[in-house]
Amino acid sequence: MTTRPPARHVIAEFDEDQKMVDAARHIADAGCQGVTTYGPWDLPAVDPVAAPHRPPIAAIALAGGVAGGLCGLAIQWWSTGGAYPVDIGGRPRHPLPGFIPVTFEATILGAALAVFIGWFLILRFPRLWAPIDEVDGFEQVSTTRFWLTVPAPDDAIAERASELLRSAGARRVSEAML
Repeated sequence: MTTRPPARHVIAEFDEDQKMVDAARHIADAGCQGVTTYGPWDLPAVDPVAAPHRPPIAAIALAGGVAGGLCGLAIQWWSTGGAYPVDIGGRPRHPLPGFIPVTFEATILGAALAVFIGWFLILRFPRLWAPIDEVDGFEQVSTTRFWLTVPAPDDAIAERASELLRSAGARRVSEAML
């Protein structure tokens, strides 16, 4: 697993969820990309701004399911027809209807394992610490406060984002390497 180097971010703290949602919209409308929001509860109104791209978990599940199903089918095909052939009253060596239950179960198992492993990779688990945990006051994110971060690769973007966040009602705006 790769780790990305720390990058400069503008961080804003909000007292109310609606102020943060409005600030996220202002930041996105201004052209800033990569907005990340934190809060004590889920805010679906901020999802189109903070997470415009859905994670590829559906494609990962489909790929895992197809791989699992093909592996289940291949194992049955190989074992009954090649490695351990059993002649039962002249029946065919590869009875496809008899392979359906195991193939179905292998498909479900493959999809479930792919989703489990995919989420671990996407979310970078097990990660017990993140640089934003070191920001002063961030511990209140689980109780009463809302936070928003914006990547700021240069001074002009950092200054513009800071002004927008202050005008949107941020309680505190600062910069940090996240």
